Amino acid sequence: MISPTIDEATKAAAVAWIDWYYMRKLLDEDAAVLDARTLSESGQAVGTPVLPVLSRELYEESLVWIEPYINVPRDQMAPFIDSIWDQTPVGEPKKATQEIYALLDDVVQTVLTDRNADIDALLAKAQADAQGILD
Repeated sequence: MISPTIDEATKAAAVAWIDWYYMRKLLDEDAAVLDARTLSESGQAVGTPVLPVLSRELYEESLVWIEPYINVPRDQMAPFIDSIWDQTPVGEPKKATQEIYALLDDVVQTVLTDRNADIDALLAKAQADAQGILD
């Protein structure tokens, strides 16, 4: 995300950074392999699914490039991976973003620590609380 109020030189630098840090590894095999190898060698996760910014074909091709370095159980993430192509990106809240994320932190922590968590109820409460903050 780049603030629309920054000067042109800073904006150009931000775009160059985004291109180098995020986009090159999706478009260039050498960059993808270098990134995956570096992450793997430093004990970082490689192959975690993300909401792709490009086409399905380019995303899947980038996974082929890094396959030797993938160190996460992608089969356990199949529900997310299978549905990412049907997702519609939604922007962050324009105000109180961190407060709203804090509400979601509680939901995630509860789901991860309580096998009997009522996910629908937790999300409904978070939604109502978030709307209260926004209102």
